[in-house]
Parts: sequence; structure tokens; C-alpha cells
Amino acid sequence: MMDGKKSQNLYKNFGKLLNAVDFDKVADLLGEKDHPVIDVTPDQKVLQQDLPVATEDGQVWGVTGRLERMKEMIEIGRLSPHIRQLVGRAVRQCRERDQMCELRAIHDYIAEHTRFLDDIRDIELFQEPEVTLHFNAGDCDDLSILAGSMLESAGFKTSLVAVGQSGYDHVFVRADYPKPPERKKKTVSFDLSIPDKTFDFDPTQIEKFNKIKIVEID
Repeated sequence: MMDGKKSQNLYKNFGKLLNAVDFDKVADLLGEKDHPVIDVTPDQKVLQQDLPVATEDGQVWGVTGRLERMKEMIEIGRLSPHIRQLVGRAVRQCRERDQMCELRAIHDYIAEHTRFLDDIRDIELFQEPEVTLHFNAGDCDDLSILAGSMLESAGFKTSLVAVGQSGYDHVFVRADYPKPPERKKKTVSFDLSIPDKTFDFDPTQIEKFNKIKIVEID
């Protein structure tokens, strides 16, 4: 069994990697009945504002609360110059105004540069899009925040969709096609956490998943 001193060193070393996470606060929250939600943000300024390390009380409860927090992170991410630059790089092979090509190109860029990785045990991490790209990994929440940020930066209207058997088990992004102000003809699904990362895969088509909540990014 690891003694207290070694355990503390482990937290400190891992904290250097996730330098935006306050692990002392995490340890205090682990006694709660539900898993705490901790934001992992870049150690930098975006739009001249310091990004929060976590929500005000360090916790977000319920499906709606978690989706709203993800929505806030997408709103910040879509305005990031770094994300905008990556979007331009991702779609550079597309003909101008070929929106379906842009959708596929953004999907393929995320698929190529990230992989699914579970959160730390008993902790719900919400990573800013730059952090997910830096780690090249994240769970369905993180990959959805990244996809939503890139899609919104490219001009697409998106929504977050939570699915599950009885509660919140999974989340993915839908993008409206074509872009506003044109009338929506269809939605394209972005679920980058599945093994084969199929373009336009909709988890609600799986029998065990029921759509339980949709939050639009306005």
C-alpha cells in the first residue's frame, strides 16, 4: 500500500501534467456521492480573460448542469485563435464553400489527432479543446467540446446530445447542414469516441441508448 507521502508526491507529479487541476481540491471532493466535475484549462489567457480552473464551487450536478458547462466551454473554444487556425488547416483541401467537405475534414482532423481516453477514476474532467489537442486524448465530453468548438469556429450551428439507458451515459455533437442563415436540411453527427470513428455516426440508432437531453449552442 502506498503511504501518505508517496501518494502526495504522485498527486504533485501528475499535477505538473494537468497543471490546471487543483488535486488538493479534488481530494476534498472525492467524498461526495457523485463524481466532481473539474475543468482542465490551458495555462494561458483567451480573449484577455483568465480561464477558470473549475466552476465556482468545483462541482456541476445533473445532466443539464454538465451540458450547460460543456456549452460554456464550446462558446470559449469557438473564439480561440488557435482553434480557428486549426480549422483553417483542417479544411484547406476543401473547395471554398463546400460545407459537407468541411464537416468531413473537421471530423477527420479530430479522428487523426485524438483518441478516446477515460477520465481519472472517480473524477469527471472537462478539458478545454486546446488541452484535448495537447494531450491527443479525451473522453466523450472532451471530444464533444473539441468538435463543437471547431465546428462553431467554422460557422456551423451545433447542439450537444446526451444519451443513455436511464441517465447520462454518453454525449455527442450534432451540426446543422448547411450553415446559417440557410435553412437546415439535415444534421450531421460527430461521435469521435467510437473505435472506428465513423463519420456521421448517430449513437441514438443503437438500441440501448435513448436520447435524454439536447442543448443547442446559440
